[in-house]
Amino acid sequence: MWSMIPPAMRPACKSIGKVAFWIAVSPAIIILFGFYIAYSLVVYLCKEFDEWMHRPSRQLLEPQEIESRRAKREARYRARPLPRFRERAMTLDSNGGLSLVAAPVTGRKEGETRRVVHSLASVRQTTTDQLGVCDLYIFPYEIREMIWQYALGGHHIHIVKRKGKLGSIYCPANGALDLDHTDLCCLSRDQRGYHTATGWPSHARPLSLLGSCRQIYSESINFLYSSNTFSFDEFSTLIDFFPTLIPKRRALISSVHMLIDFAPSCSSQRLSPFAHIYTPHNDSLADWQQCTAILKSLPALTNVTITSPFFWIRNMHLHRSRPATWIQDFFTLLNEVRVHGQVSLVWPPVPNATYVGDVNSLLPANHSFKLYPSIYHDGCELLAFILPLHVACLHCEPHSIIRKMTKGLAESRTDYRIDNESATNPIQLDPWRSRYWTFHASCRGWIEFEYDWEEKRWSVTQGAKELTDDEANAHMAETGQVGQNLESMHGIMQGLWVKSSIMNHAAIGDTTGKALDIPTKEAFYRNAGWTEV
Repeated sequence: MWSMIPPAMRPACKSIGKVAFWIAVSPAIIILFGFYIAYSLVVYLCKEFDEWMHRPSRQLLEPQEIESRRAKREARYRARPLPRFRERAMTLDSNGGLSLVAAPVTGRKEGETRRVVHSLASVRQTTTDQLGVCDLYIFPYEIREMIWQYALGGHHIHIVKRKGKLGSIYCPANGALDLDHTDLCCLSRDQRGYHTATGWPSHARPLSLLGSCRQIYSESINFLYSSNTFSFDEFSTLIDFFPTLIPKRRALISSVHMLIDFAPSCSSQRLSPFAHIYTPHNDSLADWQQCTAILKSLPALTNVTITSPFFWIRNMHLHRSRPATWIQDFFTLLNEVRVHGQVSLVWPPVPNATYVGDVNSLLPANHSFKLYPSIYHDGCELLAFILPLHVACLHCEPHSIIRKMTKGLAESRTDYRIDNESATNPIQLDPWRSRYWTFHASCRGWIEFEYDWEEKRWSVTQGAKELTDDEANAHMAETGQVGQNLESMHGIMQGLWVKSSIMNHAAIGDTTGKALDIPTKEAFYRNAGWTEV
């Protein structure tokens, strides 16, 4: 048939044949392509369904539900107030016997009274008269009272949250206005803000004295509340604390310290990488109003002190992380608190560059509290740190020895001796002291070192005890502790660069810890034997 077609028409016939072929097969191609698309879609849907079934979505709950559950969890784990009726009285009555019978209460149901008395009888214990067998009671009561006051009083006590209860941490601070030593000892917290217990300081456990004897407890318990400063870093902690006290003890409290972060979201000014573990939240003015109501109800209250937390940079400035109205309302409520002594506030003394006017415009016109200037220092920065001393970690039980020239990280800050007039130009000032905060990795206990620029001297000020070479070696031999395997001297310095000036800061936000300051370098050179001084 092909031979019957004239040669001139053959090209046209070939083209017609190709067109006819593609017309004939195109439905099949379309059908096959549709099957391929359908198959691919089915495979994709099966894969997505399998992932949805076996790997749940990250956003399982709505934000409102998450907040509701958080509030319920906090309420569940909050410290419980005292019960209406106590099953067992801890103190002895005036005759030296047990005071186990509850005082009658007007309107109490008869059945309820019998139940309480029955529970008291079930825990009745025998009290042994120790006046004739304990040498301590040879002293007259006035002398014993002086002993109890010396042992239990004069402390700065942090009241902290723990899961389902409140705890206490005895601070080495000399007072609430000792700004550098008021809250370092309670920085160890878990992700929910509950303080993790440590053994530090192991020698400061006055509460053990109260549990040794009911006679001692009865004679000394009042000094625990009347002779100490109780420190709180959250409004809710203060609110939870007082319902756990009987009215008689609550009426004895004379000194309260509050830590208020006036710049909670000012991360660029805080520059405190370690402290980002947890930041206390004091955001509710309603809670603060409740706190001031509690403070106003304390008849023996003598001193109230308001300071900023350890990890808020006290650089004389406030920033707009809190509205000005919030701060003004806060001070209005504080101004209503009346005490027998004074209310103290640590406050920036120089003009503020962020708020209009100066910081004093945020204070009430006739405030009743006394202002104390904050110490100027540069921003905290994360540095490489080589221990300049042998130390025994007081958090560990038994105490672990950390040898000098052990390499790690530390958060550093330098203070300057200045007056208010020169505070705006600190670059021309000489440094006064540098502080270094690091933590022992094995127990998560915080340790503070201090360098005195005037005396060129290192010391350990919190969380550890300084040891000589002989003491460190003897202690390690006694406890069987194995010393750290120190790197070679040159290997310790590898990868580090030395800051040429105290004002030459590492990059803001840099947490690599590759910078080493001059005092640390000089101490390392001296310990390595490379220099004599």
